[in-house]
Amino acid sequence: MDTLRRGRMQVNTLAELAAAVRDGRKARGWSQEELAERAGVAVRTVRRVEAAERCHWDTGTALLRAIQRTGNARPCVAAGDDAA
Repeated sequence: MDTLRRGRMQVNTLAELAAAVRDGRKARGWSQEELAERAGVAVRTVRRVEAAERCHWDTGTALLRAIQRTGNARPCVAAGDDAA
């Protein structure tokens, strides 16, 4: 899995992405539904990412962007992941 960078945050694994998304969402007091709406993804996708099940880099980027509102997209798929 390549590194995903968002501002000062660096995410190297799916588990780190899951923690970053979950912790960022909770720190803002958002529900999974609210994060999904802000990121433009399905609620099911937020649930999958937070469970560290699978994620395209563009999806991870959208979620982190919604949480941090900084950074640029880096489209990649983590090794072995299927399409979301």
